[in-house]
Amino acid sequence: FTESAIPFLSAFSISSLFSGISIFITSLFTALNDGLISGINSFLRTFFFQAICVFTVPLILGGEGIWWSGVIAEFLAILVGFFFFILCKKRYNY
Repeated sequence: FTESAIPFLSAFSISSLFSGISIFITSLFTALNDGLISGINSFLRTFFFQAICVFTVPLILGGEGIWWSGVIAEFLAILVGFFFFILCKKRYNY
């Protein structure tokens, strides 16, 4: 049992790392008083990307795809967060 759980725990630990980065990006926009971008990024991260990945990644990767769907969803949220970060660079002068 333990040997079969190791790959799934690895995927989950990567997801936790990406989640921390995504939460930091959302918190940054909250601190900059940009609730719209913070809310959009939070919604995409917690609902939209999760729902899409939960339904599509297992079709591509099979049974273990459900574990990788969280990793892919968090990575997509980071990409969107970096997009907003670059988009708002001139507005906030960072």
